[in-house]
Amino acid sequence: MYLLWLFYLAAAAGTLLWLIPCQVGFCGEVGFLEQMGAGTGLLVFGLVLMRGLYRQEPRLFRRPGLRELLGLPLWSVPVSWCLAGAAFAWLPRAEGNLALPSGAGWGELLPLWVVVALVVPLAEETLFRGWMLRAFRHNDGVRAAVWLSAWVFALAHVLPAVVLYALGAGLIWGRYIARGGSLWTTIFAHALGNSLPFALWALGVSRDGGALAETPSSDPIAAPFFLGVGLLLTYFFFRRNPLPSDKTPLGSERSLPLLLTLVGLGLAFAWALIETYQASP
Repeated sequence: MYLLWLFYLAAAAGTLLWLIPCQVGFCGEVGFLEQMGAGTGLLVFGLVLMRGLYRQEPRLFRRPGLRELLGLPLWSVPVSWCLAGAAFAWLPRAEGNLALPSGAGWGELLPLWVVVALVVPLAEETLFRGWMLRAFRHNDGVRAAVWLSAWVFALAHVLPAVVLYALGAGLIWGRYIARGGSLWTTIFAHALGNSLPFALWALGVSRDGGALAETPSSDPIAAPFFLGVGLLLTYFFFRRNPLPSDKTPLGSERSLPLLLTLVGLGLAFAWALIETYQASP
């Protein structure tokens, strides 16, 4: 019992360690030293988690094949960005950490990219698709593990548009890991998804930094379209990657800490959603 409580305490601490530098790094105009400080702390945290996980389950770190490495992002990136597009269409001002700092240049964005596209995926995948999914699977079964780890991962992002973005990716990556996939593949897919705003900036699509998230389409037809495409792709991925039959009940010894975790993250998400609507013109 005490080990489960220690696990949730570590997961909550890790989420906060990730959440603060990640949100500040995107939403505010932070300097080079702040970015490097946050990135260094997160990197150390991620490597410590990875070292412990490798000792207990080295198969998670097997070398993936090239087809496997490139195939997963072809599912997860379109799904996550379709769901984010639906959120942007529903919320007139769905500002969040999908927007880059306004007016930033290469000098500011390059260290930010290192943190967001390299360090954050390593730490998040080790925590959510490694430790957390593994613990859920051991106590609650493989299907519950995929959904619960995806929801905790999504709600930890707090900001409304980014919650849907993370949920879509979390379901794809969790399903892949539950079928014996490698964390290196999900880290790579995560890095590609987080690099997309930087790629758009480099190509000149979003030179002012905030255009990607601050001026989305408010067409009511766009939201169900993006949502439908995202859900359809998720359905096809689930059909192509079935899980074994599993009817393991939710472990009673984990119910209270799980409930507290989801309630806390849910309240933070609700607060962010209310703030978003109040900021709408």
